[in-house]
Amino acid sequence: MWKCEKCGEEIEDQFDSCWKCTPVRVEPEAEDPAEPTGPRPAGITVLAALQCSSAVFFLVIGIICLFGPKAAKALFSVLNHALHLPSSFAWLISFVIALFFFLGSGIFYLFARGLWQVKNWARLWTLGFAILNLVNGGPSFLGPFNFLIPTGVASAILNRICNFLLIVYLLSPGVRNAFAPTAPLRRWLLPAAVALGLCSMSFDLYQSKSEIRALQWHLRHGDRAGVNGVSFPIYYWYAPGERPDGLNLGIDDTPGPLRPGDDSAWIQIKGYREGGDDLSAEQLVDRRVGEDRKSGFTVEKFRLLVGTEAMTCSRKIFRSTIIDCYGDGPIYSVYFNGDTRSLDRFTRMMAGARN
Repeated sequence: MWKCEKCGEEIEDQFDSCWKCTPVRVEPEAEDPAEPTGPRPAGITVLAALQCSSAVFFLVIGIICLFGPKAAKALFSVLNHALHLPSSFAWLISFVIALFFFLGSGIFYLFARGLWQVKNWARLWTLGFAILNLVNGGPSFLGPFNFLIPTGVASAILNRICNFLLIVYLLSPGVRNAFAPTAPLRRWLLPAAVALGLCSMSFDLYQSKSEIRALQWHLRHGDRAGVNGVSFPIYYWYAPGERPDGLNLGIDDTPGPLRPGDDSAWIQIKGYREGGDDLSAEQLVDRRVGEDRKSGFTVEKFRLLVGTEAMTCSRKIFRSTIIDCYGDGPIYSVYFNGDTRSLDRFTRMMAGARN
């Protein structure tokens, strides 16, 4: 035992300092590595705002769809998307569509809140979706502004560029330090994302045979094709099949991955009368209308000007718009099957015909 000279406390020999007189040293608490270490980057603020705008956009669409099938169809036509609802389940499908958009709105809000609060899980989920969209050519992070980009090859390439830039930004040192991730950056992640993007674009080009065939056709033949002396303008993504005698023109267009969201179309133009059919154009259309009405379709008759020839036509809607036209020459029949965008192209194609 020994005695402290300052306070007189008796201390055992195994201790070399007085427990009363020696100040207690408090070690500072270590910072939680999972907590953000700096201010929110400006790019993350913009990204959170875009996610929030997507949440509001989806919420508005969901509310409009709750007003019924007519409101849903009108909304989707404004967004350049055709929406076909069977009459017996129209209200139910419209309600399901509204629930889908409400769910999407909630997910976008969670992502926006996580990014705004600099939560690393929000960065990782956003990174995962960016990689997924880079692979399959999905929409970019621009939110509602994606609807302002015309559908086509340009939008497919622009979406991939935006998703790739987003991946690079989310993996940059400044953003990673702001979110303070606990796991180190894998060096192979960025090259792997680049390889995935290049592989997916190569696969898209392989699946886009119709677009490549259309480019080859237009390089060889220009932008018009003739049927029995009538010249028709050809949309630049169409590659018509023509008979050697110039009496038949067929277009079978199935959009590839380079035209996401575009409509398929089937167009047949004949410059000859079918054998064994001695009915007039008016009688042929009346027969077609009668057959369709017996099958339960709503059919309407109308006139279509093809060059200088006024053809008699019938139109019905069954999942897509189907038009049958008959005339007395030089064009004897025209057939169309497609959706909203392809119908607009067909209308312009007929209006631009020249004898």
